[in-house]
Amino acid sequence: MKKYQDARLLLIGPLALVLMNTACVSTTLQLPSDHPARIDAPSGRVEMEPAAILRPNAPLYPSEARAVMAEGEDREPAPNGTREAPYVGQGVIQRIGDGQLEIRHQAIPGFMGAMTMPFPITEEVMNDSLEVGDEIIFKIEVHPEHGLQIFSVDVLATESDQAEPAPDGTREAPYVGQGVIQRIGEGQLEIQHEAIPGFMGEMTMPFPIAEEAMNDSLEVGDEIIFKIEVHPEHGVQIFSVDVLAAESDQAPANETGHEHNVPGPTGSSTP
Repeated sequence: MKKYQDARLLLIGPLALVLMNTACVSTTLQLPSDHPARIDAPSGRVEMEPAAILRPNAPLYPSEARAVMAEGEDREPAPNGTREAPYVGQGVIQRIGDGQLEIRHQAIPGFMGAMTMPFPITEEVMNDSLEVGDEIIFKIEVHPEHGLQIFSVDVLATESDQAEPAPDGTREAPYVGQGVIQRIGEGQLEIQHEAIPGFMGEMTMPFPIAEEAMNDSLEVGDEIIFKIEVHPEHGVQIFSVDVLAAESDQAPANETGHEHNVPGPTGSSTP
């Protein structure tokens, strides 16, 4: 019995060695010539993901990885402050300074939250067409020498049906009233006027008038359209007056001053 067991051990031992050797050969990885696990691989730092050691055909360098991306895959690069992948913001110009724009902007993805702040701008961006109040799309780069700066600005088109700007007491957006002249004084007009939108209600009151608006053709009783500015030095004053035309049927019926000859039944004039 003991001899039989010894014989079995003698047979099993070599068989186990054969099986182990076969298994090892079948799982040996065929590594490319430049794989870092090879003895004769090129020296130097290799940037690769650790799991690539187990995948011999995995790309070793980032440039190779991009080359083998699935065909047709088109991803926008994440913004990093370069001209190729800039930070993009949207906002409204608050002030235009020397070499900079102050912008009230929304949150800029990957860069900063919503706020109002000045941004340096490149020379090619600044032009005379930019105005305070323009809504813009702007692109930011972080230049290695000049630092943070805007290098592209696009003004968003305004809607064609945009309303007139609200009056604010300037000559560009004045308060506009309509009324009738009650009295003409030195440097002022007393006007009975309707409510003036955004400024005051209906009333009768004297208004200072700018020199260029006063002329000898104005008369008490004239119905006028007048424009008001709030001047930084002179205060409230009328700077424009337009007299509304009288109705055509207010003209005299006979401009010659003579009676019309009305034809009689026989075609002759009546005495």
